[in-house]
Amino acid sequence: MTYATASLVATDLERAGAIERERDPADGRRVVLRLHPTIGINAMKQRIEPMRRTLEQLDEAERNTFVKAMSIFIEELERR
Repeated sequence: MTYATASLVATDLERAGAIERERDPADGRRVVLRLHPTIGINAMKQRIEPMRRTLEQLDEAERNTFVKAMSIFIEELERR
């Protein structure tokens, strides 16, 4: 993607309220893009809800096994 195309996409996203744009205080040539908090929360909810429904179907022992497995997985990712 060219700089011009990226700039146009960022402008469209900003107008739609999906991102916030601000100059980098350390380097005025750079622009920092941030996902609008509401968009981030809504995206997170969309991903969490199916997992919540799935976990509700597990019994306590199965949930504990899942949590233990995810903890091991996260620890491994953090080591990298």
